[in-house]
Amino acid sequence: MNPVEGRIDIDLHPAPGEATRVDVESSRPLQACRVMIGKAPDEVLSLLPLMFNVCGVAQARATLAAIQRELGVTVRQGDEAARDLLVAVETAREHLLRIFLDWPRLFELDFDNRVLPRISHLNSDFAACLFRGGNGFALHSTSEPDQAGLAQQCDRLEAILQESVFGVPCDEWLALRGITELESWLDHDHSVAARATAQIHRRGWSELAQTSCADLPELSAQDLLARFSDESVDRFVALPQWDGQCYETTPLSRQRCHPLVLSLGDDLGSGLLVRWVARLVELATIPGRIANLGQALVEDDQVDVEMPVDTVGIAQVEAARGRLVHRVSIDDGVVADYRILAPTEWNFHPDGIIGEGLAQLTERKSIDVCARTVINAIDPCVGYHLRVH
Repeated sequence: MNPVEGRIDIDLHPAPGEATRVDVESSRPLQACRVMIGKAPDEVLSLLPLMFNVCGVAQARATLAAIQRELGVTVRQGDEAARDLLVAVETAREHLLRIFLDWPRLFELDFDNRVLPRISHLNSDFAACLFRGGNGFALHSTSEPDQAGLAQQCDRLEAILQESVFGVPCDEWLALRGITELESWLDHDHSVAARATAQIHRRGWSELAQTSCADLPELSAQDLLARFSDESVDRFVALPQWDGQCYETTPLSRQRCHPLVLSLGDDLGSGLLVRWVARLVELATIPGRIANLGQALVEDDQVDVEMPVDTVGIAQVEAARGRLVHRVSIDDGVVADYRILAPTEWNFHPDGIIGEGLAQLTERKSIDVCARTVINAIDPCVGYHLRVH
């Protein structure tokens, strides 16, 4: 099956003395998952992750959880922890790929690309330590953790982060506070991450792309089921709003309360530098999250999880780019309806954070590269095409 493609088209119309007009249009085939209608759950679990080049683990996690809840399948806490661990690893991988593939191109930076093969194998290496055959997303798959192998993979991830991103152990970097300590890191570290972040700060872009959109609140499964059952569901999936408002769901949303992000936000609000650093903060926290989930594999492997009755057919997963929602309905053993609400539709809503942020870019001579930096900070899950008129 071919991956779901499409792209985001963004047109900027700067005018002297005025906010830049921003037009955003998506050609993402949002109904592609409807091909799952009429298929058995096992077929869906095999096919749907193949439709996505990006965040395939998070998609598989959401697919399995939605199907399990629709069918009332009992799950074990250890298996859930193992699958959550794989989503965390994928989030690290996605952030690392942005740092090593996108950031050098944005700022014309040279770097040692020998780290890329180590990054590309993170998902499969961790999966092999957690599930027989590396497949944790079959309907009745159970975890069989290799604790020694898992510890080795954790050490390898931490080494990548220390040697190629932060220059110091993750916990030490996470102890930074405020712009002065961040500047000291920028001055002394020579990684791509530090040099790219320094470019934003030194070009005076730190406060650009502010937005008034609030973070996407917690949405109950019951409320989501009502929206997915409404006759306007197609519009909701394509241009989501909640109670008539646009929201954002990004790494900044998740890391808003981290002390480093808070200390920067006091001076810079939700500007570009804060968004950039929030991704680095999330990346630095992932080894600790993996360690906690790995411990849960040992302590809770045989504990069954009670499924709340109001979660039928609904799963919400925090993927690398934001919150992913899957809704599945199964009748007579086959899928009757399937819907996906991806974070890109929230974050690249024409009236949302991307439009509001880009409207503030008015300096024509640097608007192209600055706009691309803003887009990268918000990070669509598909390619985009930018035109400055």
